[in-house]
Amino acid sequence: QFFPDSVVVFDSKNVISVDIKNKNFGQLGQYKFSLDGSGFAKLKANKLILAKDNLSGHHVLLTGKISVKYKRGIDVNQLVQDYGLSISSHFANIHRVFLEVNSSEKLQYINKMLLNDNRVLNTKLDMVDYNQFVR
Repeated sequence: QFFPDSVVVFDSKNVISVDIKNKNFGQLGQYKFSLDGSGFAKLKANKLILAKDNLSGHHVLLTGKISVKYKRGIDVNQLVQDYGLSISSHFANIHRVFLEVNSSEKLQYINKMLLNDNRVLNTKLDMVDYNQFVR
């Protein structure tokens, strides 16, 4: 489940107070979020996508990139071109490419399409490890 109206902010100094009783607000490590974008309008928001993991039921932060493990011998540039995406990183020796998806609304759809593509072995939505501390 994606929350397209959400706003995510990085709060390393813990200056933003979040009312945990209010279901519209939440915290993931040093990131704080508003499901509908309210309350954080004047703050600089990260370009992260808030979603709910279907398996765990927990909120996760997505970067908007899809990691794609592809079959040996395919033309990666053609794969990327077929979906109108751009390459963020490419690791040819392990047959993995990270693709930028411009729209959070299209992220789920493109991921599903890639999973059904016979050139693709698997995909994974790129998530932020919000438990990792920034120094």
